[in-house]
Amino acid sequence: ALDYVIAQARKHGIRPLLSLVNNLHAYGGKTQYVKWAWQEGVGLSSSNDSFFDPSIRSYFKNYIKDWIEEMSAFVKLIDKRHLLIVGLEGFYGPNDPKILTVNPEDWASRLGSDFIGTP
Repeated sequence: ALDYVIAQARKHGIRPLLSLVNNLHAYGGKTQYVKWAWQEGVGLSSSNDSFFDPSIRSYFKNYIKDWIEEMSAFVKLIDKRHLLIVGLEGFYGPNDPKILTVNPEDWASRLGSDFIGTP
């Protein structure tokens, strides 16, 4: 079903942004991020604030970053030469202007993963 939605979006020139958090209380979901914010003294009125509040956005970014680092380290224990990516389309970031010429256009340096941005 999700493949169909994404295919239809592409067909119509729409780029959907999928949220990697849900509304299921059994798994924490948005509510868990709101609880963490309240513990830090950030008063929020709704779990939907999780999409806009800078504190919650930083919690989510840190969660994703930590998960990527943990899983990458595990895979590298098994195969040190294994190429790892996070499933995003990648291009070359703005760190080395000489490499930017191989990107399809200027927008590519600001989208997806920087191929050589982090070890």
